[in-house]
Amino acid sequence: VFIDEPFSPYDAASRRCLQQTLQTLLGHRRQTLLLTGQNRAEARLLADHISEMNPSGAAGFARSFDNPDRSTSSRRVPLFP
Repeated sequence: VFIDEPFSPYDAASRRCLQQTLQTLLGHRRQTLLLTGQNRAEARLLADHISEMNPSGAAGFARSFDNPDRSTSSRRVPLFP
C-alpha cells in the first residue's frame, strides 16, 4: 500500500487518531506500507524503517536506517531477511 502524506490536512487531534488507527490495522495484517511525508516525528511513530531523500533532489537516499524508536521485536517481517 502506498500513501502520500495522508495525515497532513488534519488537525493534531485527528491526525493522532488516524495514526493510531493505522497502527492498529498494520498490527493485524502482514502488509507493507510505503508512506511518504515530511514529518519526522510521524515517521518515527509509524515506521519500522526510515529512508531520507537527498535534500538536493538528487536520485537516491541520503540515508536509510531501522527506526531506533521501535524495537526489533515489534517488526512483523525482517526488512532484509
